[in-house]
Amino acid sequence: MISILLVGGAVWLQRTLAARMDAWSAALAALGAFVVGVTVVFLVLPVVDEVPADFPAELLWRFRVGALATQIALWGAMGLAFGALVERRR
Repeated sequence: MISILLVGGAVWLQRTLAARMDAWSAALAALGAFVVGVTVVFLVLPVVDEVPADFPAELLWRFRVGALATQIALWGAMGLAFGALVERRR
């Protein structure tokens, strides 16, 4: 929820600053404000450590590899589908 508010604030800031300066500088200023906001939220929120000390490292490693493979498959399939749709459109 906080990230959505930060993105909305950055978009609003970029549009507001674009009236006073060039679009590139306004976008960079908004991006900088977004990064500062994310950093502040990161430092203020409590640390979350969900893995107990006696949790098997091999099981955690297999889960992480599986999650990475899922992400690669998902984004790869979406990229291929988007590429096929764009080629068909052309």
